[in-house]
Amino acid sequence: MFCAYCGTQVPGSAKFCAQCGQAMPLRQPETAPEPTTPAPARRRGTGRGLPSLLAAGLLLGALIGFLMRPSVALIGQLPLMTVVTRGSMLTGIDQLLIPVAQESFNVMLAGAAIGAAAGFGLSRVLTRRAS
Repeated sequence: MFCAYCGTQVPGSAKFCAQCGQAMPLRQPETAPEPTTPAPARRRGTGRGLPSLLAAGLLLGALIGFLMRPSVALIGQLPLMTVVTRGSMLTGIDQLLIPVAQESFNVMLAGAAIGAAAGFGLSRVLTRRAS
């Protein structure tokens, strides 16, 4: 075995290095560790657009779902904060709008899921064409 501090060869049973006096660890490899081989380079264009298209599809789908949310007679569409909280902040007579807020949230969530799926599919098609 070799001393990790000065590189002197030391018998395997030695507790200290005869050259520098450092304590030897209980076990040490006989030779220097093999250098690791670098990972093979990725092909250009594969998978690079996946996160961005997925995120774009998710956001675009959520926006379309939000714009297509149901409306209430005489009131119109509920504000974003009411939709996102599914009406949990509504008090008094406004609590009658909770089912509409929950339905609006579900429409927005469905739009986001459809948009994410479309973005994923589009990114898969584009990465297959690039390779």
